[in-house]
Amino acid sequence: MSRKLAAVPLLALVFAVAGCPSEQSVSCPSGTSSIGQFTLTFGGQHPQGECVATSLDGGDGGFLGPLALADGGQSEGNICFRETNDGGQVTLVLAGKNNRESPLLDGGFVFQGGTASATNGTACLCPVDIAEVFSGVLVPPDPAAGFARLADGGIPFPVAINGTLQDTLSAADAGDPTCACAMPCTVTYGVAGSL
Repeated sequence: MSRKLAAVPLLALVFAVAGCPSEQSVSCPSGTSSIGQFTLTFGGQHPQGECVATSLDGGDGGFLGPLALADGGQSEGNICFRETNDGGQVTLVLAGKNNRESPLLDGGFVFQGGTASATNGTACLCPVDIAEVFSGVLVPPDPAAGFARLADGGIPFPVAINGTLQDTLSAADAGDPTCACAMPCTVTYGVAGSL
């Protein structure tokens, strides 16, 4: 078994499977408008409780490494906005992926998703369920002014995104002896979005 692991954040993995972003639609859903198309860059983080694959047969000293890679790649996405009675809603649109919605929380967001269907193909080897949370902030043109409403009632167009993507993996079968990772565990990436 190779010591090098190939783990990719769930958002980035979609693009590898679904094709190049330019070949897929990242248009805003009806009733929303784009406030920015961003390149999302993923950088691996290693918090307590992260997913670490170990060799089931004890080879390589039993340790293969963390699933979060230092360079997690890039994905293209569109952030869309619609006005609501409670301050607005943002939608994350990624090609080939279900749209994710979040209230606009003073420029912040929390997009949630994942799978509960025994996903295969991780370095943990066993089928896993994945709960995904992408949280962060939309950076306004003038960070000192915050994400205050504009005079016309609109919102400032963000110039960047700063956030964290955390996938929590759980064994689909709690007693599965083929899991190479101690479950539950997390795969975490810092996310920087640029126009």
